[in-house]
Amino acid sequence: MIGQLPPGQIIRCPPGGFDESQAGVFVDHIRLDLPPHVLVLRPPSLVTGIGCNRGTDAEEMRALIEATFAANHLALSSLRTLATVDLKAEEPGLLALAEALGVTITVFARDRLKTVGQVPTPSAMVEKHIGVKSVCEAAALLESQWGRMLVPKQKTRNVTVAVAADGSISSASVPAVPNT
Repeated sequence: MIGQLPPGQIIRCPPGGFDESQAGVFVDHIRLDLPPHVLVLRPPSLVTGIGCNRGTDAEEMRALIEATFAANHLALSSLRTLATVDLKAEEPGLLALAEALGVTITVFARDRLKTVGQVPTPSAMVEKHIGVKSVCEAAALLESQWGRMLVPKQKTRNVTVAVAADGSISSASVPAVPNT
C-alpha cells in the first residue's frame, strides 16, 4: 500500500509503552509523554487549512492553531503547510504566520475548493460571500492529497482552521493514546 512501510520495517510500540530498559524511536505527529531515552521524530505530515477575515493578525491565527494542536495532542513541529483560498494569498497576517511557523502556504482557487463535495462543517456564510462551502476543511483535504481529517473546523471570531494528515504513517503499530 502506498505511504506505508513494509510489515518487516514497522517499529512496534510496546503495549505498555517504553520502559527504562528500552531505547526506542517514535515517529509520529501525535504528542505523547515519552521517556528521555526514546528518540522522537516528527514527520512533516500535517496540513492546516485556514480561513480568516481580512486584516486578521498573525497572533490570533497562531493562537487558534496552537490551541487546536494542543487540544488534539498534535505536534506543531509536524506542520508542513498552511492551505487556504486564493483570495487570501496576499493576506499580511497569514504571510507573517507562515514565516513565523517556518512553513509554506498553499493556495487553492475557489473552483478547486468546490471539488471537495463532503466537508464535515460547511458554511452557508462562506458560500454566500466567496462561493465555496468550505475554505479550511476543503483546503486541508486537498493539500493532504485526500488524507485523513484529524480536526474538523475550529473557529474564533476571525479565523477558522482544520487539520488533516497526509499519507505518511506512524511508527506505532497501534493508535497512540495521549497521556491526559
